[in-house]
Amino acid sequence: MWKSNLNRAWRSIVRNRMFALVNIAGLSLAVAACLVIGLIIHYEWNYDRQSPHASHIWRAYNETITDGKIITQDANTHSKLGPSLTADLPEVVSFTRLYNRGHNEVNILNNEIPYKINDPWMVDTGFLKMFPQQFISGHAATSLKEPNSIILTQSTAERLFGNKNPVGETLNVPGGWMVGIYTVTAVVADPPQNTHLKFGLLASYQTRYAQGHTDNWSSYWDYTYFQLNPQADPGKIQNQLAIYSDEHLKQEGIRFNMQKLTDIHLHSRLTYEIEKNGDARTIKALAFIVLFILGIAFINYINLTTAQSVIRSKE
Repeated sequence: MWKSNLNRAWRSIVRNRMFALVNIAGLSLAVAACLVIGLIIHYEWNYDRQSPHASHIWRAYNETITDGKIITQDANTHSKLGPSLTADLPEVVSFTRLYNRGHNEVNILNNEIPYKINDPWMVDTGFLKMFPQQFISGHAATSLKEPNSIILTQSTAERLFGNKNPVGETLNVPGGWMVGIYTVTAVVADPPQNTHLKFGLLASYQTRYAQGHTDNWSSYWDYTYFQLNPQADPGKIQNQLAIYSDEHLKQEGIRFNMQKLTDIHLHSRLTYEIEKNGDARTIKALAFIVLFILGIAFINYINLTTAQSVIRSKE
């Protein structure tokens, strides 16, 4: 039976080549375009959702207030904020700060050969708890514990050491904010592209303390992320941020606020973002375009099929 139906369909296609070409090509192109746009939407919508804790992670940010109006909103915050939240609120189960003083690359010497590494960061040990990485060598529990410890991504490790396991090797940063001799403690897989927390290397935040840093409420170069337990009330964290603002930053006209990690890429419009964000309105427009293309394709198919049926009925 199916062979008979297949033969009739094939004879119909051969007899009406132009009709078949237009119908099949129209549907195929429409579906292909929708699939491509759908992949883009999926990629953007899943930004920063790789961590199993993503729905419970927030980022703090600064707002500058003048005469009761918000003048600026900055993505970076003070180094004292993360440790204070963890100490004062049991709802905050972990935190991490990202620090590179606005430098998106660092010059490293390996056996006196210079290399330029993009996206270097100093981070707290909480980074690996909140954003678990795939470890190729080394251990998450100890890799960022000591000052001057450094984690390399797989691509960075291959650039610097080839196929050799670099754990235990030393690297020299001859100057700048990251100056010092560092020991490689781990290698991790390259982070995915659809996250704003990309990195070429991670250095221990303890290095800052070894360099003489003291946590403070006076300067803000850090990006502060914190994880709440699933039952936590975000409103309680907001209240605590308001207390810090009143106690330490009222004279400067600065107050703290917070935003969900998963809202950053498509909804955040802060200054000093780590990377350029997307736009939720663009994603919605693309979704509308998908529906429009499919609608036009189906209408075209139905019209052509209806016209063909009229001809067949006359036959």
